[in-house]
Parts: sequence; C-alpha cells; structure tokens
Amino acid sequence: MIWFLVFIFARQWMKQVHGKWFQLSDPTFDAIHYAGMAVYKIGILLLNVVPFLALYLIRTS
Repeated sequence: MIWFLVFIFARQWMKQVHGKWFQLSDPTFDAIHYAGMAVYKIGILLLNVVPFLALYLIRTS
C-alpha cells in the first residue's frame, strides 16, 4: 500500500531518485513499477494460500 501511495503522490520524486541510476522513459518506469506491484501481490497471495492448502490437505487425509 505504501508503494502504491508513494507511486501515486510522489511519482516525480521516485522517478528522480531512480533516474540517478537508470535512464528510463515514463512508460517504462510505470510498467516496471506496475509489474513489481503485481508480482508482490501474487507473492503475498501464494505465501498465504499454499500453507493453507497444505494444512487443509493434511487435515482431510
């Protein structure tokens, strides 16, 4: 949530900070951050669902 809020409200500051290391166009910068947020969300989902499924399968055996 913090990443999203900083991306929305302080996008230029983030681009300036990252611009010191990488030369990115605006669409590339947006795509990288959007993909990063998606991967993070999927990772959190998997880290919660997989243990739940494992416990469920052990319980039903």
